[in-house]
This record gives sequence, C-alpha cells and structure tokens, in this order.
Amino acid sequence: MSNKPVQRKGLPGYYATLEIPKAVRPAFNNKRRFMQSLETQSLTLATRRLPILIAQWRVEIEKARGTTTPAANLEWEFLAWKKALENETDEDNREALEGYIVSKLDALEDAKGERVAQEAAGVVFGNDVLLASELGPWLASITQSL
Repeated sequence: MSNKPVQRKGLPGYYATLEIPKAVRPAFNNKRRFMQSLETQSLTLATRRLPILIAQWRVEIEKARGTTTPAANLEWEFLAWKKALENETDEDNREALEGYIVSKLDALEDAKGERVAQEAAGVVFGNDVLLASELGPWLASITQSL
C-alpha cells in the first residue's frame, strides 16, 4: 500500500494505489494494483481521502478471498470514514472531507435506501455504534426492507 497519495506523470491531481495480492488477482481481471484519482490537487485533502479508498479496496480484497461478510464490509467502510474525520484537524480540509463523505452516503442511499444511509451517517457523524452482535440482524432488516 502506498501510505501517501501519488502523482501520475502528465496527469493533474493525486491518486491512491494499493497492490492486489497475487492470490486474488484473477478476481480483479489480473490487475496488479488498484489505482484511482482522489479528485483533488491538494496534497492535504488527498492524504485525508486516501484511508477511505484504501479501506474500500481492502474490503474488496477480503471479499475476493471469501473471508468477510456484508456486515464487516459496511462496518469497515463506516469506521474508516469516521476515523478520517476524527484525524482531520484543519477545518477547511474537514469540510471538504465531510462533503466527500456526504457524496458517498448519497451513493449508499441510492444503492441501499434512505434508512441505511441515515444509519451510516449516524455512525460516521454521530455517536452511533454498530455492535458486531447487532450487525447480522441489522443487515437482515435492511435486506428485507429493500
């Protein structure tokens, strides 16, 4: 994993990269690494966005290995967003990160519904906690309501 955002020669902005383990590359069309734009030219903001994207890719790798559950995937992503916010000390960067997370929550709402997005927002922005013992029933209730 790259601990820092990288710049690609000839392209503006910063990118996130993560090596894909050889054992699961077939699940990703034999790609050697994930690479995606962090959609900013600010190194500070790119550094804040990086852990969120890396967490999402790690979930994809765990899915490919067959060692994760839908509950763990959601929990990991929500907690990565929350941690990124907690670690941000610059107010302008925090606002930009919040906007990025809200756009991700909007996409979650489109995919899974308003209730799921609201519960995720409660975890990310509030004091709500998803306990492992409650994740299974919570996911079952989401699936049934969709």
